[in-house]
Amino acid sequence: MTHITGHDRSQMLLLPEAVDDYVGAENPVRFIDAFVDGMDLAAAGFARTAPSATGRPGYAPADLLKLYIYGYLNRVRSSRRLEVETHRNVEVIWLLRHLKPDFKTIADFRSATRVAVGYNAQIAVDARYKLIVDQQVTNQVLDMGLLAPSAVAAKEVLGVETIAVVGYLDDLVIVPLGIMLAVKLVPTPLMAEFRAAVAERESRPVSRAGLAVIVAVSWLTIAGLLWFFRQRLFGV
Repeated sequence: MTHITGHDRSQMLLLPEAVDDYVGAENPVRFIDAFVDGMDLAAAGFARTAPSATGRPGYAPADLLKLYIYGYLNRVRSSRRLEVETHRNVEVIWLLRHLKPDFKTIADFRSATRVAVGYNAQIAVDARYKLIVDQQVTNQVLDMGLLAPSAVAAKEVLGVETIAVVGYLDDLVIVPLGIMLAVKLVPTPLMAEFRAAVAERESRPVSRAGLAVIVAVSWLTIAGLLWFFRQRLFGV
């Protein structure tokens, strides 16, 4: 009786395996690939969607966006680590079709498309079968005016009334919970000091400019606390 052994690395295969064989039909990278291919990157604000007629050919924004999304979903934030993944990770090799951009190319793409990557997704889901029947992606910050197109498209596909849920939970639930968590994590003595400082300021005449500064500092403090505890808890 012996252990199970692998193939000899130097052995030539009669029928070489395709990279596609290593990526299952339910693998999330297939969704990333289809999702990005279905986007209008030019309308979303991405630059260089059309190749230049002169100069050295560059990487397509779609390929770099696929790599960016893969890294985000798998907590790979560093451009250097993403470059490493393009050489050793079978999923990334499949996703980029053997392309291997260097870390500077990846970092430049993230910097140049920082606004475009901050997108707003609207999704209509069939509640019975849990299938996405319509999706719209935009770099518009607010949700105002974005519900109707998705609702109309979903009604045409399903022939029923639709209810929008996904994409509208951020303002109603996520942001308030995040603020509440940040407040809860502030030490009690420090919170008491803040409250005392606020009470003292409220007793004085405050100009509109001073009020604006106080509000800005408060929001920056909350954002800093959220970032700090996100780093501590999730390491991202």
